[in-house]
Amino acid sequence: MITKIKDKVKDIEDFFNHKPRSLVTIIITRSEAEYNRYRGKQIPEWSQAVALTNQKIIILKIVRAEDIIRSPEILLHEIVHIFFADRSMNHRVPVWLHEGIAQYLSGYELTIDDRIHLANALTTNNIISLAAMDTLFQFNQIKARLAYIEALTAIQFIVKKHGVDALKNLIQNFSKNISLNEAFKLALGYDFIDFEIYWYEEIHTQNRWLIILN
Repeated sequence: MITKIKDKVKDIEDFFNHKPRSLVTIIITRSEAEYNRYRGKQIPEWSQAVALTNQKIIILKIVRAEDIIRSPEILLHEIVHIFFADRSMNHRVPVWLHEGIAQYLSGYELTIDDRIHLANALTTNNIISLAAMDTLFQFNQIKARLAYIEALTAIQFIVKKHGVDALKNLIQNFSKNISLNEAFKLALGYDFIDFEIYWYEEIHTQNRWLIILN
């Protein structure tokens, strides 16, 4: 697994211009019971893995054949959390940004089912605000899936409209003692509220055809 993700890890290092300050321990669990012993009460049952960023520990749940296939991507996702926590120096970072970056850098691509799930939420006015994702670990599995989809589209929106360098600048801003709005203004030129409005307009436009089909 490590061999398969070696190049991707290098890309993550280049993105953050950073390497973790210590070695990362990877624990692979082979059953739900074993994983549950490690994940703790704060991590939801639907999770596939968890990164204990302060301890530099990643715990993976590999039970089914599908888990084995997806394990490189899942591991990369958690590695990004380690890098991000190091880079932001544990300053408060919105959950949607953390999860969106982790999906983006792990190479996850939205499936047609993901887009249909998003379109259904748009149709029924059930889109989750980005700020509300700070309670992600309290969501049920279906709502959590929507949150992860939205988080990735938010990152894709930043890259599409402003470029990768703007995304890097936004991350760097979170290592400073400044407000959320100031972090966005410095990186994108407008505050977080405007960002969320522009992002919502974007996902509605991109997924309009699915809404019509539904």
